[in-house]
Amino acid sequence: MDPEFQRLVDAAAEVAATGQWDAVNERIKNLAANPGPDSAWHVQLLGCLCSQLFSEYLLLKPAYGDESDRDSSLLAWRGRNLLELTVWSLYCGKGRVNARRLYEDAGRDVLGIYSTFEKWGTATAKEAEFMKPVFQREAGTVYPRCRRRNRIS
Repeated sequence: MDPEFQRLVDAAAEVAATGQWDAVNERIKNLAANPGPDSAWHVQLLGCLCSQLFSEYLLLKPAYGDESDRDSSLLAWRGRNLLELTVWSLYCGKGRVNARRLYEDAGRDVLGIYSTFEKWGTATAKEAEFMKPVFQREAGTVYPRCRRRNRIS
C-alpha cells in the first residue's frame, strides 16, 4: 500500500475518531438555525460540501477496506470525487466571493439539467407531467439532496 495514501486514510479516520466530524455537523446545524442576514445560501453551500465530503469518505472506506475485494476503478472514482470536493472546499474557504461564485455556478448547472430534461421530454413526446416532481422542489433550494442528506433544515 502506498504510504501517502495510508497517511490520508489514517488522518480521515482520526477526524472521525476525535469527534471533529460531529463538531462540524453540529456547527452546520447551528449556522442553519441562525444563518444571519444574506447568509442562508452560504450555509447551504458549506453544508452541502461537508455532506458530500463525509459521504464520499464513508463510501470510500468499504471500497478500500477489503484488499481481496478491492475495485481499483471504484477507488479511483471515490478518490477523484474527494479531491474535487477538497479543491472546491478550499476555494470557497478563501472567501465569500469564491463561495458565491460556486453557488451561482451550481445553480446554473441545475437550470441547465432541467432545461436538458425538458428538451429530452419534448423530443421523446413525454407528457408535461413527467417534469412535475423536478419543479416541485422548495423555492430557492439549489441543493435539495444535500440539504436532505445532511438534515440541516
